[in-house]
Amino acid sequence: MSDRVANGTQDRAGRSAGAGSRWDTDQTTPNAAAHERDTVTAEPHGDQRAALRREIGSWGIGLIVLGVLHFLLAGFLDPVWGIVLVALGVLNLLIRSRGMFIANGAALILVGLMNMFGGGFGGWSLFGGLQIYWGIKEIAKFGKYADAGSESWAPDQAKPSLG
Repeated sequence: MSDRVANGTQDRAGRSAGAGSRWDTDQTTPNAAAHERDTVTAEPHGDQRAALRREIGSWGIGLIVLGVLHFLLAGFLDPVWGIVLVALGVLNLLIRSRGMFIANGAALILVGLMNMFGGGFGGWSLFGGLQIYWGIKEIAKFGKYADAGSESWAPDQAKPSLG
């Protein structure tokens, strides 16, 4: 064994193995501590859970903005739907669980059907078809986030108690 291998600067395969390297000096495999550091996560499904919370939060903000637009453009858009959208947006911000994809998708399908069959064939009918498609895609996200777990509360929030 050469001095370079003995003092930890290169392994048998010629890989550099300086201080803090993940390669042991007399093996060509990563040492256990480096392997554990690279593969252990703090929380299982944490990334997916965070992505779920971000996406539902974005839905909440978007629905509230769209609801307010329904009030501002009351001559063109229906203010009753503005109330529905604001309420659904607030629920998205408060609940932030994957079940909200079902609520969001169902609302999109409902409004899509109303737009599609509400006033003859035209621009709103085509838009209604797109809303129905989008609603189906949103409901499918319920399954996409199945591995995020059933827990929807943020780590810094206390879980509500029943008693």
